[in-house]
Amino acid sequence: MSRAGARLGRAPAIALAAVAALAACAAPQEPAPLHAAFDVTREGLTALLEPLPESVRTRILAEPAIFLELMAKTRSQPADLLVLVDKQHALAEDYRPPDLIDIDHRGLTVTRASMQLRAFVLPDLAAMTAAARLAGTDVTVSSTYRSFDRQAFLFDYNVERLGPEQASTLVARPGHSQHQLGTAIDFGSIDLGYGETREGQWMLANAWRFGFSLSYPQGLQDITGYQYEPWHFRYLGRAGAELAHRFFGGVQQLFLLHYRHLMPALLAGSAPAGNRASAS
Repeated sequence: MSRAGARLGRAPAIALAAVAALAACAAPQEPAPLHAAFDVTREGLTALLEPLPESVRTRILAEPAIFLELMAKTRSQPADLLVLVDKQHALAEDYRPPDLIDIDHRGLTVTRASMQLRAFVLPDLAAMTAAARLAGTDVTVSSTYRSFDRQAFLFDYNVERLGPEQASTLVARPGHSQHQLGTAIDFGSIDLGYGETREGQWMLANAWRFGFSLSYPQGLQDITGYQYEPWHFRYLGRAGAELAHRFFGGVQQLFLLHYRHLMPALLAGSAPAGNRASAS
């Protein structure tokens, strides 16, 4: 065969190889997961977020990498740190945190002796106190862990004083109090005036940076079940508090309500089976 014929014979093979290469390049690529900790694509995340309020979905989809990174960080925290405790979800009567410690003589400002918190709360509480003092104010710890029995006493006392309907908007029933977790703190004067003080305003603006989240914001009784309490904060860890602040509009109740479905769904890489009703 002549050289020209050989070249002509090779031409179809070269053309076929080129077509195959172009086809391979044009083939759709499998979408990559958005974060190494979760096997979820943007499309999958969008479906997973469907039960959430539109405002929350919008914030998350605007910054999905940050959202997933913070969610991943919550996995290194104690398993019960983000448990939902509210009027519908209770702790067992015998639940007592395993690592309660006295907070006396730790450089904190306290209103009475022998108060207790879970040990892992102390470093961030101390850091928040130091930051507040540098800003010209303070963090005053007034109430911390309460047992089931202590909460029962307080609830019964307020029922006798105010009646059951009003008492239930001010004081949690036993088993339904965040204080039983050992991670909730009442600060300052424990009254509405606290929100107008320099300390209260500093806490409202900055507590989330140190892992603390306001539990019962103003005007949200229909969501939280309780009247506004500017003094009541719960420790969620820094990742949890930033998630609540950054993506859930600072509404701790919404974050905790959806977190218990979001995390299993993220780990499974699919949309949650439950909690389809969107909160308003």
